[in-house]
Amino acid sequence: MYSRDQVLRIATKDVEQITLLKDLEELEHLELDFWKGPTHPDFPTDVHVPFASLQAVKVFLESNNIQYSIMIEDLQSMVEEEKIQISRSRSTEQMRNTNSFDYASYHTLDELATDYGKDAIITSILNEMDIFIEIVTNPDGFYFTHTQNRMWRKTRSINSGSSCVGVDPNRNWDVGFGGAGASSNPCSETYHGSRANSESEVKSIVDFVKSHGNFKAFISIHSYSQMLLYPYGYTKTPAPDQQELHNLAKKATDALSTLYGTSYRYGNIINTIYQASGCTIDWTYNQGIKYSYTFELRDTGRYGFILPANQIIPTAQETWLAVKTIMEHTYNNPY
Repeated sequence: MYSRDQVLRIATKDVEQITLLKDLEELEHLELDFWKGPTHPDFPTDVHVPFASLQAVKVFLESNNIQYSIMIEDLQSMVEEEKIQISRSRSTEQMRNTNSFDYASYHTLDELATDYGKDAIITSILNEMDIFIEIVTNPDGFYFTHTQNRMWRKTRSINSGSSCVGVDPNRNWDVGFGGAGASSNPCSETYHGSRANSESEVKSIVDFVKSHGNFKAFISIHSYSQMLLYPYGYTKTPAPDQQELHNLAKKATDALSTLYGTSYRYGNIINTIYQASGCTIDWTYNQGIKYSYTFELRDTGRYGFILPANQIIPTAQETWLAVKTIMEHTYNNPY
C-alpha cells in the first residue's frame, strides 16, 4: 500500500513558507497525509507523500526554496517490519493474561493490573479515588488500521454527501466546535464532523463524564511529538488555572526525563503547537476538570507514527512517572 512512499520533514523559515505549505495541503489530488501540519517556522512539518506525488511535491518545495529532508525512505518497509514483530510476538505468547501478555509488542484489538499495596502514593490515591482507563477510544479506527490502512487515524463513520470516511475525534468535542484548527472538509485528517459529539466514540465519553460528575483529572494520550499540553487550544484566552497547570506540567515532564533523559516540551495547546478547536481537554477543562492534560508521546519524528515496538516499554515507563506526578498533585490539591 505504501511502497516507495516517503515521509518528508520540512523546515520552513518564515510565515510565507508556512502559507505555501498550507496551500499544498489543500491539493487533494496529491493525497498528502500531514503527520505534523504547518504551524510555525520554529516547528518542522512532517508529511507522508505517496510515491506518485513525490516528484511534484519535491519540485514544489525546491522551487520555493523550502528545505526538506527524507525522514522515512520507504514507509511500506517500516509497516512490514512492524507486521513481522507482531507475528513473532503472537508465536511466542501462550496465554492472554496479565502474566504472559507481551507488553513489548503492538497488539490488535482481540489481543488486548499493579502497584497497589506496594507504592504508598498509589495506595493512598486508590483508597480514596477511582481511576478509569479507556485503552482504545477509537476501536473501529483501531481495527481498520490493523486490517486495511496502517496510517488511518479518524473514526469510521459515514459522511453524508462525501465518499470520504471518518471524523477526527479530537476535533469533535463541543468546545469552539468548527473553529480555527479544524477542517470542514470530510476528506481532511482534521475534519470536525457534521456537529459536536456526532461520533459515538466522543459521545460515550461525554455521557460518562457528565453522569459521573466528579472527575478531578483527565489525561488524553496521543502520539507523537514529546509534548505535555494543557488548555486551551481553541482560544488565546489563558485558562484560569494556567499557572498551576504550567507548573505541574513542568514537574511532570521533569519526572519523565529522569528515567531515560527524554525531553518534552510543555505548555498550553495554542501556544505550544497550534490553534485547534473541538479538542478533548478543552472540553473536560470547561466541565470543571481542572487537571486536564494531553500527552503526545515519543518520538519527535525519526519514526513518527511507526514507532518501533522496542520503544513501547521505555515509553510507558517514563510516561508513568509523569502521570503519577499529576495523580499525586490531584490527590494533594482537592477542589
